[in-house]
Amino acid sequence: MSATEISVDPLEYPDNYNMLRNEASAFATASGCPLAPATLAKMAVNGDGPEITYFGRRPTYNVGTFKKYLRSRQRRVRSTAELRRALQAEAAA
Repeated sequence: MSATEISVDPLEYPDNYNMLRNEASAFATASGCPLAPATLAKMAVNGDGPEITYFGRRPTYNVGTFKKYLRSRQRRVRSTAELRRALQAEAAA
């Protein structure tokens, strides 16, 4: 780490902060949902990822919106069979 870098816990970012892709990746990983920057980039191309705002050519992710996206991807189930049924029902809808 260089002298100009500040070590900040990504989970302490305020909800109105806009993260760059590598910060969003670190935030997701710290939240227990690891997403590599390349995965976020692929999701942006496919349109199945979190909402993106562009600052010029640089994609940014709003912390509040990103948290909502991560929560929407979580599933509470009691068994893998229940998860499989939930995913099949979601795909059929």
